[in-house]
Amino acid sequence: MLQQAAPEMAGDDVAIAAVVPAAADDQHIPERAFYHPVAHLSDVSAGVFHQYDAGNAIFIDRDAIYLSGLRAGESNRFHLLTILFPLMLILLTNDDGITAPGLLAVYHELKQLGEVHVVAPETVQSAAGHGITLSKPLLTSRVIIDQGVVGTAVDGRPADCVKLAVSQLLPRQPDLVVSGINSGANVGINVIYSGTVAAAIEAAFLGLPSIALSLFLKVDVATDYANAAKLSIPVIKDLLDKGLTGGQVASVNLPALAAGQSPAGTKFCRQCTRPWNDTYDRRLDPRGRAYFWNSSIFTLGETDADTDVAFLRDNYITVTPLQFDMTRHDLLQRWGGTAT
Repeated sequence: MLQQAAPEMAGDDVAIAAVVPAAADDQHIPERAFYHPVAHLSDVSAGVFHQYDAGNAIFIDRDAIYLSGLRAGESNRFHLLTILFPLMLILLTNDDGITAPGLLAVYHELKQLGEVHVVAPETVQSAAGHGITLSKPLLTSRVIIDQGVVGTAVDGRPADCVKLAVSQLLPRQPDLVVSGINSGANVGINVIYSGTVAAAIEAAFLGLPSIALSLFLKVDVATDYANAAKLSIPVIKDLLDKGLTGGQVASVNLPALAAGQSPAGTKFCRQCTRPWNDTYDRRLDPRGRAYFWNSSIFTLGETDADTDVAFLRDNYITVTPLQFDMTRHDLLQRWGGTAT
């Protein structure tokens, strides 16, 4: 039974520790559920919180909380600000399709950080690059991905999903866009072809902070999306702590790890730019016309020691900041243009 006590108000820049005693120890509130300064409390109309005045209500997935029963100083795990201000809104997308196991795994982990909205391609769009749909309408449908997990499927490309989500589908502009977890690494020149990376870059185009997540797959290692998703959360938190902001994008690659194995560490590194040699199988159809299957098998080949390919091969989590400005500024200056 809750003891009646008036909630205490902290001064500017001091965390408010008003909690529901019965819920303090058994409800895990996202560490990044809010990031509005405490000083903003003074902007609330009349500075009064009333149990019968819903105000700007935020609906959260837990039992009702009555402000008149809040007690101060019992825990720092549930802050009054969580109720008064919105959770961080995260857009989750991918290129493997809305029912892909990597997306579902990271969805469950991202809930630690905020409110997650899924808008993803209806079908697999691997290696779709940064294509968008112009010649036909984009059909959407609500999809039950898993028990209690609902998302919006888009009959389009990964970049379409981000454009549509931000402009039409989300309740407000997202605070973070996450793309993945992709089935397969996106290191080296793969980032050029990747729909997963394209979705993250599209978000950066739109002025949003974004992260692409990809998991390296190996034939002799069982794929564990759940573990990869858990490993991705500290990396995402670290990037946010480092100041990842609108217009910036990071590509994160997670190593293939056997059961019980830990990554060697995390490396912030450059992209490998060595070319990838494609192979094709030539065949004939029943009418004698030639057709070709791309038979290339991706491997982490030889590269310089300081690249994403090298570190991922050595079981590191790799983080590479990307940019969508493809201008060669050195050549621009050499050719008489204006370099920044």
